Amino acid sequence: MNYVSKLFLLSLFAVAPNIAKGQDSTAVDYSYDISAFEKKPLEYSASIEAWPTLLSLNNQSPLYRLKYHTGTAYADIYNCKLEGLARFQHRQFFANISGALNVDYPRYEDTLGTQLTLYEGYFKYTPFSTLSIFTGKKTFRWGKGYAYNPVAFAGRPKDLNNIDATLEGYWSFSLDYTKSFDGALSSITASSALLPVYKELNSDFLPDRSLAAIAQIYCLLLNTDIDLSTYFDDSRNYKIGADFSRNVFLNLEVHAEWAYESNHDRMAFDDAANPVAESESANNMVAGIRYQTPFDATLILEYLYQGSGHSPGQMEVMYSALQYAATGASVETGHRVQQLYNAAYNLQFNARNYIYSKFTYPDPFAQVYWTPSIYALVNCGDGSAMVGVELTYSRFRHLLFTGRAISFMGRTASEYGIRPVNSRFELRAKAVF
Repeated sequence: MNYVSKLFLLSLFAVAPNIAKGQDSTAVDYSYDISAFEKKPLEYSASIEAWPTLLSLNNQSPLYRLKYHTGTAYADIYNCKLEGLARFQHRQFFANISGALNVDYPRYEDTLGTQLTLYEGYFKYTPFSTLSIFTGKKTFRWGKGYAYNPVAFAGRPKDLNNIDATLEGYWSFSLDYTKSFDGALSSITASSALLPVYKELNSDFLPDRSLAAIAQIYCLLLNTDIDLSTYFDDSRNYKIGADFSRNVFLNLEVHAEWAYESNHDRMAFDDAANPVAESESANNMVAGIRYQTPFDATLILEYLYQGSGHSPGQMEVMYSALQYAATGASVETGHRVQQLYNAAYNLQFNARNYIYSKFTYPDPFAQVYWTPSIYALVNCGDGSAMVGVELTYSRFRHLLFTGRAISFMGRTASEYGIRPVNSRFELRAKAVF
């Protein structure tokens, strides 16, 4: 008996008992519970984050003399944030709500501050696959820039120390219409929204009893993301903007934004340290790249131009006003100057020309769970800079640890050198449920 015959008989003896019992030895049970793969109608999550902050103070700054007691070298702050998110979907109806409770205790002030913020809270109805109707508080994530989005006409500024942080939206009524095509133009989406301002409703967007409208057309043309955006309000102010993003290579993306504002209102100081209101048209733009290295690190590099920012001359007047308020002015003048600085100058971007960069390297040198990064924002006009170094550790599924150090560099009469803080140190622990 040859080898093939022996193998056949062995196989026959192996399956014979199953055949005798009326079973098919070749049958495999491929059944599974399909409900385990169905999307649940209700999804929710929550997190709690706590972090102490140590401030190294700049006693050469006039803002230091206006805010802190002479001789104070350090200040500590204790923070806690509870965030929550819930989403519900049933057929064409979708509801989304998210928010946070922030608690902070600056020990040098001996005060406990709390702030409850609703990020989003809206309903969406999709009568057709191409049309969605929104009502409620919604975040409009417009723009392609990482640090700055001039076309985000209904958006809030990003936190440069955490550009991926959740942003608060505005109350609105909006529509989205999407259509797909075959050809060079693959997809198009038209979005529009009305944003009313009445008493506490959107009170930090426009003056009371105002109405604004925004619209955007998005298209995917020749593998390039393109947006055209507009803004109008009942004060006859209008804005127009455009942006694009394209992957030139698999590891290189380029992007740019531009926006024009017909009437930008701005507060500044005059030569007598008094506030003065200004209004003028402005162009704002950003252009940059995102590059992924062969060793999986990511570099973001952007040039930012803010025509709506203060001119070099206005910045110099501001420095002189603060110096006067901190040394030779009355207490009342000191408070007034400090309040105007906080309202008009204590912003992410005060001046007009900046360079932003960030370098992130996950799992460096085979050290898994660690992600170091370094980022910087440089004022091209005066050479001052904000530089941050960050290290995260994500070994545990529901826990994230972050250490961050931020330094403000520059001469006293510069945007970042005039800050009352030299350095800021944070140790964060975040638990997700």
